[in-house]
Amino acid sequence: MMIKKGVLVLVVLAFMVVASFSAMADDHVLRVGATPVPHAEILEFIQDESCGKCVPCREGTRHMLMLLEKIAAGEAEMKDLKLLERLAYSIEDSALCGLGQTAPNPVLSSLRYFKDEYIAHINDKRCPAGQCSALGGYSVQPDICIGCAKCIKECPHDAIEERTVTPERDEDKKKAKKLAVVNSSKCNECGICIEECPVEAIIKR
Repeated sequence: MMIKKGVLVLVVLAFMVVASFSAMADDHVLRVGATPVPHAEILEFIQDESCGKCVPCREGTRHMLMLLEKIAAGEAEMKDLKLLERLAYSIEDSALCGLGQTAPNPVLSSLRYFKDEYIAHINDKRCPAGQCSALGGYSVQPDICIGCAKCIKECPHDAIEERTVTPERDEDKKKAKKLAVVNSSKCNECGICIEECPVEAIIKR
């Protein structure tokens, strides 16, 4: 079967665009880690460029964007993170064109190498990179917090909550610990928690 020269040029250009986008996405992940905001910006670009002919690209990337925005706002749960990962793999496997197939790459790469940062957004309500404005203010460093609950008792605004954090891996389930978590929507940054914490686990971002 003969392929017209003009069609062949378009095919080559399409492959070049997809390859370029993949390389850009990999570099993007190395620079920003798991911060949801820049990944959401890439998905917004995909939404603008999508032809809309296939459901995985048209609707799947829209739902991925909604989940990333939910994580960035500190409103997500761990089930949302699992849904984000399943959705990303589904789009990668079922989208019809290269653009749709590579759209989930930044999220999948960041989940592979920086999953602990996503978990920090969800469990600790903090953005390790300081990029999510909704998660500004005070935060408790989980690796330092001893779960004494002194900050919870002393907070005059009931802005600090106790949360049991359970490791993802089955072999670590017994290592679940109670930690303090700052609710940014209630916190007025009075600083009492920082003064009362005996191990200096609370910081202002």
